[in-house]
Amino acid sequence: MKTIQWIRIMIVGALVAGMFPLTSCEDEVTDKSGEKELSNFRLSAGGKIFSGVLQSDGKTIKFTADFGFDQETLKEATPSFDLSKKAKSEPASGVPQDFTKDVAYVVTAEDGTTASYIVQKVNGTTSDAAVLAFSLYAGGDEYEGTIDEENSIISFSPTLAVWSYLNEAMPTFMLSPGATSDPVSGVAQDFTQDVVFQVTAYDGTQRNWTVKRTQRTGNAIEYFYLKPTGYDRITGSINAAAHTVTIAYPLFGADFTPAALNMAPEVIQISPGATVSPNWNEACDFSQDVTYTVTAENGEQQEWTIMVPTLYLKRKWYVDAKSIFGEGAADDKAEGVNSAGLIGNYLAFSRSTQLLNKSDGTLAGVTLDITGVGDLNSAHPPFFIANDDAGNLIGCTLGAWKTDQWTVFKWTQHDAAPAKILEFPTVAGVNPAPSLGRKLTVVGDVNGTAKIVSSDVTTKAFGGHYLWSVTGGAVNPASEYIATGFEAYGNAYQVLTPLSPDNNNAFYLLNHYQYEREDVKLRYGNVDSWTEIFGPLSTGSWNPGWGLGGMSLYQKLFSFDGKNYLAVFTAANHPEDKNYYFTIVERHDDGTHTFLAKAQFAFTPSTHPNGNQTGSLTFEKVGDDLLFYVFATGQAIVCYQMSAF
Repeated sequence: MKTIQWIRIMIVGALVAGMFPLTSCEDEVTDKSGEKELSNFRLSAGGKIFSGVLQSDGKTIKFTADFGFDQETLKEATPSFDLSKKAKSEPASGVPQDFTKDVAYVVTAEDGTTASYIVQKVNGTTSDAAVLAFSLYAGGDEYEGTIDEENSIISFSPTLAVWSYLNEAMPTFMLSPGATSDPVSGVAQDFTQDVVFQVTAYDGTQRNWTVKRTQRTGNAIEYFYLKPTGYDRITGSINAAAHTVTIAYPLFGADFTPAALNMAPEVIQISPGATVSPNWNEACDFSQDVTYTVTAENGEQQEWTIMVPTLYLKRKWYVDAKSIFGEGAADDKAEGVNSAGLIGNYLAFSRSTQLLNKSDGTLAGVTLDITGVGDLNSAHPPFFIANDDAGNLIGCTLGAWKTDQWTVFKWTQHDAAPAKILEFPTVAGVNPAPSLGRKLTVVGDVNGTAKIVSSDVTTKAFGGHYLWSVTGGAVNPASEYIATGFEAYGNAYQVLTPLSPDNNNAFYLLNHYQYEREDVKLRYGNVDSWTEIFGPLSTGSWNPGWGLGGMSLYQKLFSFDGKNYLAVFTAANHPEDKNYYFTIVERHDDGTHTFLAKAQFAFTPSTHPNGNQTGSLTFEKVGDDLLFYVFATGQAIVCYQMSAF
């Protein structure tokens, strides 16, 4: 009975188990993988990696050893490759082998099946049959051949003196690696006629190279001179790489018109044996770019562009300052008046009530109303005046004259009292700037948004400047101190000009004259990051270059003909170079600058002293032109006209 019960229990257990499928991993039956693929074969040897390529038979892997590669390194090359999952190989990946001969790999899958692979080296070759360098020795001279790769021609240009030696000239040349030639290098040949060299590449490819004695190939402009009537010769600056000749026009006279530049060049010197078109004696319009074509003796041509400025500068009128202000030391005399500005039809001057007609520089017979500012005999007449970007006339007193305040005024017309727009306390010992007013820069429109900047000569160690912001025509009386980080030596006055009414930190800086100092430079940027535009300006080897003297007088930013510029008025007070300079600088979007036009005139310090070492410039747009009014203290008042060709 017990046996029968046990059998029943087993049967019932089996039925119950059959009702619920078992999922134990031990009861799963899986087949072993038969995958045995070898892929991504790579080989490392001699510092290079070679990639194997599986051939169409699925069993052969080939790699190419480059031409010229040191195949000895393949004897211990290290392979790497990928295998199918759970597969193994013999030899294994990473085990060095001698791949200068075939290497067999057997890949065994998980299920024990195998696949055989053969790795084979393919020797690289080259079909290069080039002449890489060619020289010819004749009559004691060496001539380097010019290689024309496209046409398989090597040319040389011997001088007439060695032509009689060409029948036994010796060539030396270098060929592509593995190539040979017939005739060979170093064997003399007769080069009075064409000589053909047959070059055979490593793989047997042949190429014929013809060595020719050529005509002269020069097609360059070597010298270019213009000489407009009444002016000195203009020497063109030649850029051989760009095939350009750049003309730098001088300061023209008042009667100049662009039509005067329709002329023939004074001199064009070109390569020997070449010709030029237009002919050198034909008139061309040099108020715009002109293209010349120079044809070499062998017929090769090159176009050259004579590049002319897009604008020109001429002097409209010049007035001796003594003829207006006379001589002497009083505030209304030539050396005492230090700045100028425009108001209506007149040119006004600081420290004086005199007005000039801006059309010709003659005395206007009327004066500037300075009611409320001071008078000629007081301690504080307008010390420095300037125009803002909108043409408003702004003037200021000198803090050193009245040490408890510094004031700024605005004129709306010459015969009406000005309005005081700023009063700043400058009490000595209380506030640090009792010398404000020796320079005055206004950027923007004081009736809207503007910046007012004045230098403080007392903060010499930092090149101190104070800046006031103008918003909605109202001046914020709270000043901002701006330091240049460069010492203003002696009585030097640095000039800072904000780049725009919204930008306090971008300035142009021209430090004042100090002989033998290398920090007298024109810079752009801010106190933390200055970029040198031009300098040094005052060194022992004095060279004013584009006309930037060490003594900074004044500068103004402006736009003209779609470009941005900087006008700089400076003086060179070097013992050997006593001149004033008016310079135009083009400002590019990438922060670089190009010096364009300049004007200069000499002065004699003994009779025309530069009072306070100052001066100024202002300008206005008239039609399509700009008129600049430059005032050199004690020397001259000059009107320049800038026009676009």
